[in-house]
Amino acid sequence: MGEQRLPKRYEIVYDAFAALAAVAPVTTRILLGTAVTLIGIRDPLWTAKATATIDRLSNGRFVLGVGYGWLRREFENHGVPFEVRRAIAREKLLMIKSLWTDEVPAFDGSHLRLPPTQQGPKPVQRPHPPIHIGAGLGPRTLSDLVELANGWLPLSRYQVTAAQIREVQRAATEHGREPFEITACLQHTELDRIEEMEQIGCDRVVLRLPTAPAPALIRRLDEIAEVGIRT
Repeated sequence: MGEQRLPKRYEIVYDAFAALAAVAPVTTRILLGTAVTLIGIRDPLWTAKATATIDRLSNGRFVLGVGYGWLRREFENHGVPFEVRRAIAREKLLMIKSLWTDEVPAFDGSHLRLPPTQQGPKPVQRPHPPIHIGAGLGPRTLSDLVELANGWLPLSRYQVTAAQIREVQRAATEHGREPFEITACLQHTELDRIEEMEQIGCDRVVLRLPTAPAPALIRRLDEIAEVGIRT
């Protein structure tokens, strides 16, 4: 049996960081973020530099949304063992935080090591741009949220519930953290669920737009904006 063929949209999607760098100087208010960056297959030094650059270009409007990944061959193609992808993602995030915030960044982990070095630019946001974890909720995700993140980003494949949000916020309280930001990701066809997401405790909703010509996308954005105004 052949390997699963992914939908065509996965082949034509733009690089997120390059696209956000283009968007940053022509916008002033919207948040710019990723949903999600597969942090485990990215070089942490380049990622820290790219994200800090976007944060500066946008004057502090960048949010780093990260995920662990689910497609084994994607990790194999990058030489990253699939079974330890979460552990590697954790260490890369810790290294990125050091590169963002420390005058002399360094890191010494089980999988990664960075000797004392120097890197800039530093991001505008202090102590650093928010990190949101996009993953299904479980003990390991909760642990990573508490240690590493500022928000939870349940993607459209996960059905976020009020009980899960209470569990996430309870973990924040128990570990002396500020409440996590909760961003629900929905399909553009799920406008009727925006109010529901607000009622169960989500701070914002991100809608996945269809692949379509610009005029059709603009019309759809206008429809979404009207729903946002009503809610």
